[in-house]
Amino acid sequence: MALLRVSLGFASAADHVLEETAGAVLGGLYANATIYPHPPVTSAALQQALTAFTDSIAAASQGGTQATAARDQARDALILPLRQLALYIQSVIQSNAAFGLAELLLSGFDAVSTNRAQSPLDTPSITRIDNTGAGQLTLRVGAIANARNYAVQYQTLPNPAIPALASQPPGPWTSAGMFNSTRGMTVSGLVAGQLYNFQVQAIGGSTGASDWSDPVSHMSL
Repeated sequence: MALLRVSLGFASAADHVLEETAGAVLGGLYANATIYPHPPVTSAALQQALTAFTDSIAAASQGGTQATAARDQARDALILPLRQLALYIQSVIQSNAAFGLAELLLSGFDAVSTNRAQSPLDTPSITRIDNTGAGQLTLRVGAIANARNYAVQYQTLPNPAIPALASQPPGPWTSAGMFNSTRGMTVSGLVAGQLYNFQVQAIGGSTGASDWSDPVSHMSL
């Protein structure tokens, strides 16, 4: 079996892809300390480099040679720690027989593809929903191999326990946005006492997106 390798494609990708990769690593690598206990770059250092790059993109959009040069420098300054982290991830995965593609993808990095055939993404499943604040629910989802991020949608449901909400029909599905980490997808702005259905879809891989997960309901407090 070929050894898994971390893709370094972010180094030559468009600016927005580089930003997305850094954001995915911030949301994935440091949340999985049991797999990756000693990253060579701290989350604070990576966040600082990402913020500087994002700010430089905004400045360069206004035009000017100096602003463009500053953006290019900030880009290089973000690529360097990402390369260091990518090599660290690859070393951890290759040196531990218990780790595979799923653990690599938890880091936020992509793997180098060893199969050009199209294969659909597995359908994710919602493993848990928690009340994490007023009008706020946080979903936890099992990670899907080859998924780059995840889409969440929700709909309102009748609530028999509350007369004012007992007879209402199910609402339309509404997008709650895209998320990089399966460990905490927080949906805010919900109505207290309202019952909601949630679904998750994996995005990425060779086929673009998975099927939507089975709906899971939970009440907002």
